[in-house]
Amino acid sequence: MSTNPNFHLFLEGPISITGSGAIKTTGARLVIHGTGAVGAVNFSVGTTPLTIGQFTLNRPGQTMTLGNDLTITSNASVSNGNVNLNGKIFKFNGANTTLPANAAAGTFVGSSSSAITFSNAGAVTGQLNMDQTSSSTKTLKALTTQKSLTLGNSLEITDSLKVTGVTLTNNGGITFRSSATLKGRIANSTGSISGNITVETFAQGGTTDWTNLGVSGVSGLNLSSWDNPTTFPMTCIGCINATTSVGGGFASAVRWDESLASPAAYVTMSNSDPLTQERILDVFRFDTIHYSRYELVGYRPSRYRPSYYSFNCFNSAGYNLISNPYASPIRWSLLRASNSGIVNDVYYVYDPDMGLTRSFVSGLTAPTGTQVAYDIIPAGQGFYVEATSGGNLTANESNKVSFNTGANQLLKSSENNSTTNSNVGSYLRINIDGGGYHDDAVIRFPLMQRLILIRL
Repeated sequence: MSTNPNFHLFLEGPISITGSGAIKTTGARLVIHGTGAVGAVNFSVGTTPLTIGQFTLNRPGQTMTLGNDLTITSNASVSNGNVNLNGKIFKFNGANTTLPANAAAGTFVGSSSSAITFSNAGAVTGQLNMDQTSSSTKTLKALTTQKSLTLGNSLEITDSLKVTGVTLTNNGGITFRSSATLKGRIANSTGSISGNITVETFAQGGTTDWTNLGVSGVSGLNLSSWDNPTTFPMTCIGCINATTSVGGGFASAVRWDESLASPAAYVTMSNSDPLTQERILDVFRFDTIHYSRYELVGYRPSRYRPSYYSFNCFNSAGYNLISNPYASPIRWSLLRASNSGIVNDVYYVYDPDMGLTRSFVSGLTAPTGTQVAYDIIPAGQGFYVEATSGGNLTANESNKVSFNTGANQLLKSSENNSTTNSNVGSYLRINIDGGGYHDDAVIRFPLMQRLILIRL
């Protein structure tokens, strides 16, 4: 069915589109009101590419199922009725958008492949209410907004949330899900998010050993937030399992104090100790299962600023333990580029599977293997940097990247993802084995350096 771009289409009774039937999109207005079931509404390219001008859904108690991605270019009103996103992308690009006043008036039914976008300047009235029937129905793969927005109930994100220059009022709580294939993240944002967020961290298991962990950009927590004998067993001062409860006195949660000499620099933690970006943990993980998933529930600092995180732990030259301060992967080369006067171009992370420390130095991984340190540092990852002097290391939103798939695991990145290695010029790698020991060294020849022979 086609609509004349100069006229509007009003649908007041039951709607049934079967087979390959579809409404061809134009710049006209589409209004669905009245009574009766709606069902699936399919669109096809007409005079516009799956975009319509104005859109109104005002059919209380009924659900419209999107058959295709759809973009609204002018004003939109979804004041009464439900929208089943059906794994599609719904874009509101007009100046003004009206959403239901509450969940009783209407909800969006989500999924792990559904997305909503609010683009361009303008206002959103009402609330974004997700269907709370199950975890799946209140899930979006991505939510992007350039308009101030109010979230009326709980929302789960599997890929990304991006808030640009506006405020997202979070009344129901946002959970960033993490799995073996995808890790929810807060993308490079210049807006603010109010209310509590929950950030999951997925860690592949298989080995019981020390790991370097951070708090994934969540604030207002202490170590007791992780102290769970089922999901995250640990021992510390005041933990459910005290340091003397496992036969002989052992603390599995320690922090690094740069002001002290090793081994005194490893300080046993208390369950009341705050979890901050500067207080990173060496945690002895007791799991030998295939994976573990743990949560950090707290608030996100209310305002993003280009240089929000400043690590002030550098008392002098030497090794310092910090973490990725964001609920998103970051690129080491970007972080280091803006802090080149205070840290060398190298970071280190302990590999619990192999029982050794891996490094990423001047664009090269060492040692080689199926799991390496490379330019991408996942959310929740703690790592050591080598300071050249005392001072502050500053991270900013532009350090964030979208490498949040299964190829970029916490503590276990694939060497195939080392996108920097092809850009570092020539290098010589030396491996030394013997007597039960192994060492790896790399000599790099920068791109601009050449050996010139002059014949006299």
